[in-house]
Amino acid sequence: MEGRISLSGRDYKTLLHEYRTSTNPAVRLRAHILLLLHERVAWSLIATLLITSPSTIARWKQRFKTQGIAGITNEQQERPCRLS
Repeated sequence: MEGRISLSGRDYKTLLHEYRTSTNPAVRLRAHILLLLHERVAWSLIATLLITSPSTIARWKQRFKTQGIAGITNEQQERPCRLS
């Protein structure tokens, strides 16, 4: 799948910071996905390494394209719990 991204220096540093320091595992995963896409890693390898699906990769790539860093790190973007 084609889906590589190009990060600005500022976005790269912000995502690297989130990947290294966030206490939220979901935010760390999102940052990791985007950093790997920036490095031109194949989607199949990202999915295998991070134990995730191509649809998850596509979701966060699209969210980054439309909302930028805020769409990745904003806690209110989380899906609501469906157990209730």
